[in-house]
Amino acid sequence: MSVDKGKKPNRQNLPIEPIDPAVENALGDIDFYDKLKRARKMTEAEKKKRKRDKLRVRDTYDLPEWIITSVTMIAQSYNVPPSHIAAHLLAAGIRAFLNQQLNLYWSLKTSRTPRYESFLNPPEEVNLEELKRFLGESKNEVDDN
Repeated sequence: MSVDKGKKPNRQNLPIEPIDPAVENALGDIDFYDKLKRARKMTEAEKKKRKRDKLRVRDTYDLPEWIITSVTMIAQSYNVPPSHIAAHLLAAGIRAFLNQQLNLYWSLKTSRTPRYESFLNPPEEVNLEELKRFLGESKNEVDDN
């Protein structure tokens, strides 16, 4: 009997039945097992990146364009990521607030929405030309030392 190598055998897909609820309950989170499989296949670099990403916390804030531009300019001046500059500036602002060097009550205004009792007036805009000049001067001071 000869085998025709040109034809593929006709195979039927086995019907996969849904998992019984009792079995699913006993196994727990099935996604957990998928995550385990993926974690085993990861390279060392991927594992390190995943660990770093797990420690990172992200949030989104609506900010005026001039703040984002200012942070970007400072980051470029220092040649570091903008998120690092933003983290340091926010931390400095929180420390100033905790040391009562920063009072936000003068900027409060009543809100018309039920979600918030009040809003803050937008902060006074920083002059970007002044920021450019300052960054240029501070870079020259570092170069002189």
